[in-house]
Amino acid sequence: MAMSLLLVVLVALASPFVAQASRASSDFDFFMFTTTWAGTFCDHEFGRHCKHVVGLRNLTIHGLWPNYDSGKYPQFCDKRKFDPDKVADLQDRLNAEWPDLLSKGGLWSHEFEKHGTCSASVLPTEHDYFGAALSLNERLDLTSALFRAGIQPSSTQAYPTKDIVKAVKSVIGDDVDPELNCADGNLQEIRVCFTKTFQARNCDSSASSASSRRALRSAPSDASCGVNVYLPPFNSK
Repeated sequence: MAMSLLLVVLVALASPFVAQASRASSDFDFFMFTTTWAGTFCDHEFGRHCKHVVGLRNLTIHGLWPNYDSGKYPQFCDKRKFDPDKVADLQDRLNAEWPDLLSKGGLWSHEFEKHGTCSASVLPTEHDYFGAALSLNERLDLTSALFRAGIQPSSTQAYPTKDIVKAVKSVIGDDVDPELNCADGNLQEIRVCFTKTFQARNCDSSASSASSRRALRSAPSDASCGVNVYLPPFNSK
């Protein structure tokens, strides 16, 4: 009898935590797809030195992040670990479009374990998660959008921020606003938000504030862009 009572108490105590974990993994409101301008990341952000990446586009994938409309976001929603064998058929594309620019590695495992595990209600498998990010990257092709607008990598020429926004909106639609993140006057990230059915939508300002605090590759606290920004070329070391 005492043992039965103990089990009832343990189940009752555990249920709020189970519910919380379930909400974290399924009830997010939208995705934030974030790309990184490699030149800023490698040459200007904290003096990092990047490895050579064959065929690198200037904008590389940083991550696909579930977010809440409140500005918070779920993380580490289950105990799954990144398994490279499960995305072996995506390896070449991941290396080119979602490279870990630093030689120490670990970007893919971090992104999947922190963010991919919280996407399970929409993207149930590891392959689904990485495949969706690659598909969004191909669909947007933001590097080409910038180039079509005459915006090229340069350490000497600054571009109006409004022109960069206009170039991105030419892909995602005039009624959707991208978010730009800058570091020391250089473009660092372009973020585009999507519904859970992958239709472009606006990112709430509160969500942007939350995303800028993410631990990995986090931006300086003054991550706003000025009237004009530079897009430094990528230089591997």
